[in-house]
Amino acid sequence: MDFNILGPFEVRDSEGAPIQLPGGRERSLLALLLIQRGEVVSSDRIVDVLWGERAPGTAGKAVQGYVSHLRRVLEPEREPGEAGTVLVTRPPGYVLQTDDESVDAARFERLAADGRRALEDGSPAEAARLLDQALALWRGPALSEFAYEDFARDEIGRLDDLRLSATEDRVESLLQLGRHGELVGKLDALVAANPLRERLRGQSMLALYRSGRQSDALQVYRDGRRLLAGELGLEPGPELQRLERAILAQDPALAAPVTVATPIAPPEPDEQQPPVRRRNRGRFLALAGVVLAAAIAVVVAFAFTRDSTPAAVKITAPAVVVVDPKTNSVVASIDVGSKPATIAGGEGAVWVGDARDFTVTRIDPATRRVAKTIGIGAPAVDLAVGAGAVWVATGGFGTVVRIDPRLGAPTDSIELGDPGNPVVPAASSIGVTQGRVWVGAMDGLVSIDPGSGRRTSKVDLGHTAALQMAAGFGAIWATTLGNRAKRVEAGSAKETAEFYAGTFIAAIARDRSAVWVGAGGTGQVWKLDPITGAALGTANAGKGTSAIALGSRAVWVASWPTHTLLRLDPATGDVLAGIPVGGTPEDVAVAGGLVWVAVQHEPSS
Repeated sequence: MDFNILGPFEVRDSEGAPIQLPGGRERSLLALLLIQRGEVVSSDRIVDVLWGERAPGTAGKAVQGYVSHLRRVLEPEREPGEAGTVLVTRPPGYVLQTDDESVDAARFERLAADGRRALEDGSPAEAARLLDQALALWRGPALSEFAYEDFARDEIGRLDDLRLSATEDRVESLLQLGRHGELVGKLDALVAANPLRERLRGQSMLALYRSGRQSDALQVYRDGRRLLAGELGLEPGPELQRLERAILAQDPALAAPVTVATPIAPPEPDEQQPPVRRRNRGRFLALAGVVLAAAIAVVVAFAFTRDSTPAAVKITAPAVVVVDPKTNSVVASIDVGSKPATIAGGEGAVWVGDARDFTVTRIDPATRRVAKTIGIGAPAVDLAVGAGAVWVATGGFGTVVRIDPRLGAPTDSIELGDPGNPVVPAASSIGVTQGRVWVGAMDGLVSIDPGSGRRTSKVDLGHTAALQMAAGFGAIWATTLGNRAKRVEAGSAKETAEFYAGTFIAAIARDRSAVWVGAGGTGQVWKLDPITGAALGTANAGKGTSAIALGSRAVWVASWPTHTLLRLDPATGDVLAGIPVGGTPEDVAVAGGLVWVAVQHEPSS
């Protein structure tokens, strides 16, 4: 039996099939015992964890019932009355007995420790192999569904620290192997997500310097120094300061290894470990020939980069920042309004709504220039393009403005409420499905006929507001104040599925294969089944999300605390790049093969 906590909590039987675990307090009890596996957890401690100060008088009996049920789930072949071997009664409580190899977190710790020892012993290739295996065990944030439970907080923090240390060790092993080029983008994202981690910052500086980007390496140092001084009143540590001086002096000791590392051997057939990705197609060439080819390639690449790399784009927020997904770099910054809050692509243009200027700006995606600024007489808090129009939700004004993209002008303003009623229903979000426009209102969703502008139906989402939505493929997924994302069938206007995040959801996007939602304060991102709402995976995108967009074979996440656009692998959830956008990213859209980010001023401290 395997217990997995490095991501969504799951238990698998001896055949590898998932065991259907109970929910609620029983699930929390099993997680508590697993965290303290091998140790007796008293019944009083269990009651305190599960109920807190308001425990009923029957709590002790309830715990006995939970344990009995969990034993049946974990050991279905156990005879009635037979003592359990996994969940064991041991006064004054209970203990979960399982060996370390049955727990993914314990296997991770063993592999990470072995990898660090190999690194210390001067075997970077072996270290990289072991650390890759260790990090591959992570399927998302540890114990993600218990992130706000006191009993799990210390263990989550400990495992997160170990994961970051293992990541740093892996980076160190690749730097020793001369593979700095493939690390630059990943280190950008890691530093953005962990700005006070000096070891990562130093590794980023070294990778940039070895890639011929001395000025960028020094800028990474200056950014870290400014951050430390501003937040903690400290200077960078001695190692980081020495690295800066060595870069300024172009110290030869910083040069990349001269030789090409021997490729990591694939595992033996009987070893149970992930396959190693093969990058070196010339593995059977003579070493001298490989070294010569690599040296020539470095010289040519440096000369080409020196002569042809364009100057960095200057970003002055508020702006629309344009990112090329082929290079993960900013290629344009377009001045728009004073508070760009929403952005969408369609009808041959990119449309930007401003929440302060009461305007919608049309951008030509080919020239990356403003084609027209359209006054709408109300704040633009959300945009959607479809049914031959641009639809604008106006927040507290309680209206939906329809813009004719051919005329470049508003043609209608649709009141959501009764004009005679002094209570104006806010229009917080908007989306389009075939034949209907959907608006997020205070108590759910309202649908509008796009031809007549008449309201056609209303969906109660549990007496709570629909904050953001992702519409299309026959359904609407809407986020609510109850930390939930809910699915509404477009045809029947019936709620059919729900996902509970346990924390405020600030962003949502979807395509045919998945729905992606992001937490506003933690940066956790979930990948959901678009029909059932079941979590398919999780990822960690910095420290807080404000928007998500899908396209160009990536998931694009706006991280407002770090002022970056993060690129995630849609298959694994791994952060592939972190792109600074020069301000607070409010919304993201993918259109015309580019990624468009609405960026506001950084709020004054």
